[in-house]
This record gives sequence, C-alpha cells and structure tokens, in this order.
Amino acid sequence: MWLKDSSGNRFNYRRALSIDNTAGGAGAIDWTLVLPTFDDLFWENIRSSAQDLRLTAADGVTLLTFEADSFNSTTRVCTLQADNDSAEAAGMLQRWMYWGNADVSSVSTTVTPSAAKNG
Repeated sequence: MWLKDSSGNRFNYRRALSIDNTAGGAGAIDWTLVLPTFDDLFWENIRSSAQDLRLTAADGVTLLTFEADSFNSTTRVCTLQADNDSAEAAGMLQRWMYWGNADVSSVSTTVTPSAAKNG
C-alpha cells in the first residue's frame, strides 16, 4: 500500500529503509538512521522544512512516531529517530519513508531513543 494524506492525496516518493534488529526480538524498539547526503531523489524533492516527511511500519501505512533530528536541506543533514516501533521479530526489518506532498503539515516530534537499533 502507498501512504496518502487525510484528503486522499498520495505522497510522491517513498523509499524502503532497513533496520538492523538481528540482536533483538519482537516487541517495541527505538531506532536511528542517518540519511545519506548523496540521495539526490530525496534531497531535491523534500520540502525545506521536512514537513512532508513520514515514516511507516512495514505495511507502508501505519505511521511511526519519529523525529527528523538536525534536519538541514541545504547541507543535506538528517538523522531519523523512531520511537516505540513494533518489531515483528529479530532480524532485518523493513520500514518506509515517504515525502513529496505539499499539502501536509509536520508530524515529526521530539524523540529520545533508548538503546536504539541502527538503520
């Protein structure tokens, strides 16, 4: 499934994210992922405020609680931090990142990960 906003408008872009939960198990986890500076598709199409950024669970539609920490579109710096994500099992987890919707406001919040997994 592809994420849509409350008006039914699709986000224009999405990317699969891999989270390393090989040393963990099923249940609530926090994770952190540094976005690469060379990802032109992301950096050239995200709003400068990152208001259109969304993170979802593996189903592609269940929104995660997250923070776009240190986001700067000019210098291409961003660390994503997800809080209380529900891991299906130990192993590599797939999550989705969406962006490219001019009609939405920010849902990013302040997150303080505890024993965060790496993306």
